[in-house]
Amino acid sequence: MIKMHEIDGISISDINMDSVCLNCRHWQANVQLYGAAKGVICMLTKEHTQPTDTCSQFSPNMTADDLQNPNRYHEKSQKVTVFKRFRF
Repeated sequence: MIKMHEIDGISISDINMDSVCLNCRHWQANVQLYGAAKGVICMLTKEHTQPTDTCSQFSPNMTADDLQNPNRYHEKSQKVTVFKRFRF
């Protein structure tokens, strides 16, 4: 059984078993050259996607994505915060 955690109401897996955008290395904050971040996008498609979306090009952030590691948890939490703030 996969242990689940929640970040702002979005459940994500403890060990990156879920192949969703939030766990994918291609899903990154879209920082413009001029101005603030404009949300989180898939760097492959350049589209705004949901944290729970998935596709065939999923690539995990790390081989051992343990949410007990504060840096990994912080990164995911930051992406969700940016996503919610700059949702399109």
